[in-house]
Amino acid sequence: MKIRDRYHQNYIFLGNESSHRQLKKFRAKHKTKASIINKIIRLIIVFVLVYQLYKYKIFIKRKKILLDKEKHSVENSLKKDYEHNKFIILSHVCVECGLLSHYNKFLSCLVNILNQGRIPLVNLIRFPNIFNGFNDSSLTLDQNPWEYFFKQPFGYNLKDVKTNSKNIRDYECSIYKRPNHDIIFDNKFYSYYWHNLYETYFPIKDEIIIRAENIRKKLFKNSENILGIFLRGTDFVATKPKKHYIQPEPEVVFNDVDKFDEQNNYDFYFLVTEDYLIRDKFKNKYNKKLKYLENNLSFNYNYASGKELLAYNKNINGNFIFMKDYLTNIVILSKCIDIICGRANGAVMAFIITKGFRNVKAYNFGKYK
Repeated sequence: MKIRDRYHQNYIFLGNESSHRQLKKFRAKHKTKASIINKIIRLIIVFVLVYQLYKYKIFIKRKKILLDKEKHSVENSLKKDYEHNKFIILSHVCVECGLLSHYNKFLSCLVNILNQGRIPLVNLIRFPNIFNGFNDSSLTLDQNPWEYFFKQPFGYNLKDVKTNSKNIRDYECSIYKRPNHDIIFDNKFYSYYWHNLYETYFPIKDEIIIRAENIRKKLFKNSENILGIFLRGTDFVATKPKKHYIQPEPEVVFNDVDKFDEQNNYDFYFLVTEDYLIRDKFKNKYNKKLKYLENNLSFNYNYASGKELLAYNKNINGNFIFMKDYLTNIVILSKCIDIICGRANGAVMAFIITKGFRNVKAYNFGKYK
């Protein structure tokens, strides 16, 4: 009887209009409560996530500060401890080598000596080269040409080490394995290996990097959509040095520049070449879209003789300003998004500096015989 009465009451309740309104209010009330609870839960979740993100950022910031302090502490201890730190002074006799040829040799030489636990420094004074006018007694310790362009590890310099340290070894870089021209242009992992050595031991000086960045902004108006072009000319074309890669003709490069541009619609092209004949051809072809670093120095290369290497040109030999401009060019080239290049030390250096180009065309026509 009780069960029937309850059923009867529920039936009447459901069939009554006022009861329907009460049911709706009841449901709405509970729905509102559920909505409020859900919103509170979501707010709590969001708060927890934001708090965790904040803690993570604080952790990363503190970790960076600790790492910076540790690095600073290590560098300071290395700078001060001439008594206990061991040093190795690298040199390599190459009279005809240019700036970046020397660089690639010394960077390669690191691979052979790092397991000795000594701090490597480069000496470009003790043998005749293009920096000292082929006179190894023309410069003093504090005029080491290497330190005009590149850093030595941990803030050291050759003069201070020679003056203050008693634990020094000299090392002739006669055996080395330079960055492979057949691999570095096509393999990002390989180029990144050399990039790490570059950053750790022999990076380009900050003032040159800053100068290159300022010039880059002026040339390209902050655009990042730049095609880099590197071509070696002059003595390569005239003397055809054995075992060096054959350089492409400008007309061949024009065709690939146009193909790249059709796909990527570049804002500008940036050309790096020491050859004014090549530069003039590109200027006539691409006009205002072509950018390059202005250099008022004319070294009057004699193409007719077909014998002179740039190292012996009187306007280049010992000219640090010319070499600094060339290195600045390479730094700007390394910042381009894509690259078309002949295979030479300048192009190799661009691949070492950068962490990778998006699109690459590196010509391989074999080597001069």
